[in-house]
Amino acid sequence: MCSNSLIDFFYVYQYQFIDNLSYILPPSTFYDDTNLMEKQIAIVKKIFVENGWEGDGKIGLIWIPPFLDESFDDSCGSLVWHVKQDNDGISFIASERKLFSNRLLENLRKQLKEASDLKNDKHLSDKLYNSILVFIQNDIVSNLNVFIDECYLKFLFHIFNCKNVDDLKLKPIKAN
Repeated sequence: MCSNSLIDFFYVYQYQFIDNLSYILPPSTFYDDTNLMEKQIAIVKKIFVENGWEGDGKIGLIWIPPFLDESFDDSCGSLVWHVKQDNDGISFIASERKLFSNRLLENLRKQLKEASDLKNDKHLSDKLYNSILVFIQNDIVSNLNVFIDECYLKFLFHIFNCKNVDDLKLKPIKAN
C-alpha cells in the first residue's frame, strides 16, 4: 500500500485528543523495504518537528478506508502518518494530500481565533512575547551546553582511543 518512492511533502494537521490508538499501525505493516521505511520515517519526523512536534510519542500509520470522504484512493484506501505527543496529548497527522475533515477544519478555525484574540490583548501579547523569549534563550543555553559536552566527550575519546599521541598532561580531578 505504501509508495515505492519517498514522499517529502505533507499537509500537517494537529488534533486534540485522539485517545484510542489501537487502530494506529506500525509502519512495518505497510512497508516491505525497511530501508525505504526508515528514510520515510526520518522525513516525517522532520516535518512533524517543523510543525511543533516536540519529538516524543510513537510514529505510526492510520489507514483510511476507501469509502470515507477523506480517502483519496477508491480501491485501497489511504494512509496518513500519526504521532501523539506524550506531554500534552496533541496528535500530529501528516497526509500527502489535503484532508477535508470538518473536525480538522473546525479545529484549525478555533486555533486561528485563539491566536487572533491574543493579538488584541496587549498585556497578554507582551506576556506571551516575554515567555517565548525566555523559552528561546533557555533553548540556546541548553543547546550550547549539549554542544560543549559533545566536544569535550569527543576530545576525551580522541585522547583515549589514540593513546594520548598529543602527549597531553592529564591529572586526576576531585569531583563532587
